[in-house]
Amino acid sequence: MNNLLKRGKIYHVRYQVNGVIKTRSLKTGNLEEARPRAREIIKTAQKQGFNASPVEKSKPTRPSITITELCATYREAAAARRRRKGKPRERTVQTNINQIHNLIRTATDLDATGYTTDILTPDTLDRYADKLTARYDDTYEHQVRARTTGHSTIQHVKSLFAQWALEYYETQGISLVDIDAFMKHQAIEPPDSKYTFPPIPLVEATEQASKELQRDRSPLYGAFLLCHDLGLRAGAAAAARWDWIEHTDNGRFLHIPNSNVFQTKSKSYRIRINEHTWEQLINLDTFGQDHILPATVDRYTLITEDLCEWMRGIGWDHAHYSKGAHELRKLAGARWYTHHGLQVAAEWLGDHPNTVYRFYADLDPRNHPEPAMA
Repeated sequence: MNNLLKRGKIYHVRYQVNGVIKTRSLKTGNLEEARPRAREIIKTAQKQGFNASPVEKSKPTRPSITITELCATYREAAAARRRRKGKPRERTVQTNINQIHNLIRTATDLDATGYTTDILTPDTLDRYADKLTARYDDTYEHQVRARTTGHSTIQHVKSLFAQWALEYYETQGISLVDIDAFMKHQAIEPPDSKYTFPPIPLVEATEQASKELQRDRSPLYGAFLLCHDLGLRAGAAAAARWDWIEHTDNGRFLHIPNSNVFQTKSKSYRIRINEHTWEQLINLDTFGQDHILPATVDRYTLITEDLCEWMRGIGWDHAHYSKGAHELRKLAGARWYTHHGLQVAAEWLGDHPNTVYRFYADLDPRNHPEPAMA
């Protein structure tokens, strides 16, 4: 049978069901066992009423290609999948391509275009990890940053070898038989997998200090409300406008529009504004103006520098809380997770539930009834 493929030590069968090419593992490295299993898979699909048939190799198999060819073929594969599934987005595809160039350049000190996919080995991953971590000192904060950066880069690179991408490569006569070791190798331990709610005294000290900001009518109080009560990212908080607020029969919402200007997330989403937060917002000096934060200051600097400096003075030390004001967003996520569950928290944070579970989801041990703070 010319529709059998061997990935590593295991045979796979390629067949077509109603015009869609599928690849399925036969769970054996023995050719004599693989052949009848492949026939049975195709017969089963036919018995279920599908128009199933073998897909023969139309092109000679190439065990490796240049990195430039890989990236071009991956872009084609992603475009084909996007037409069927709506994803991956073009920006995601470009990020993955950028990161394979970044990984190879870091590991070898040379441009990736001079290499073939033969460079994608566990040894290359180890060299990348060693050179990346050498850029950072041994402090806790820098080591966490190195692990986060390295693990993220490697995951982006491995996205070029997702199952759907490999299946497309095979239709182009490309069979990357030696990619398994690269995919399974873990050169960098992933960062801490779960968000942990900060110490209660630190959180309560922050909430108490915010009352002083409110009393002094400090511009920082508006920044605090947007990050702590409404969980906004710094860019979105700096850009937030009063006309983003929607008044509906189901309550008030802050609608974050689809924009790449002030945040990395491109989708729009809405956050419910409870009565407590609404009362604090309308008492800001900027109420009735264009932006929620004052136009007399650099709004982004107000959040990324001034608010962070205020937090450092309370006890949010840089070594353990390097993201500054973003820690307030995490408190909002934890609070919503505690009171409303994972799905609602994901909707109000504008993130995927998996992201929320990893970076925001820890029960607030005080479990204050809403709307105490949000």
